[in-house]
Amino acid sequence: NNHFSDTIQSRSYRSPEVILRWGYGPSADIWSTACMAFELATQQNLFPVREDTAGKFYTKDEIHLGSIVGLLGDVPEWLAFSSRHARKLFTANGKLCHFPKSCCLFELLTETHCWDVNEARGFCDFLLPMLAIDPNNGFRLEIVSGTSG
Repeated sequence: NNHFSDTIQSRSYRSPEVILRWGYGPSADIWSTACMAFELATQQNLFPVREDTAGKFYTKDEIHLGSIVGLLGDVPEWLAFSSRHARKLFTANGKLCHFPKSCCLFELLTETHCWDVNEARGFCDFLLPMLAIDPNNGFRLEIVSGTSG
């Protein structure tokens, strides 16, 4: 339980709670596992952030969080506003600034990676519970607390 750093995980596998420096626990590993499974299945990162993408307008964290929100939906308000960068990143109602929703995981698999609809649906059913943005909600919490049935 000793944390030696606020930032863990490889950039492409980094969970929202780590990006927002909210704190982290074993559920961050569940997030990373889902990202790794996607990469193994598609040979591409689920949330690619190139080192040269940050510039004078957006940081790598903002771009990364924008990719996550664009694919999976909004960050819960409690998590958004617990970040020390909340005012810079989020609107007053908790929406991420400057990054619109792009597509969903199913569309990414079927349209970009040309997966069969049934295979994509099954893989989404497997991945999405592990990619719950709120680390205290859903499958990520169930796995680490041992309450999944």
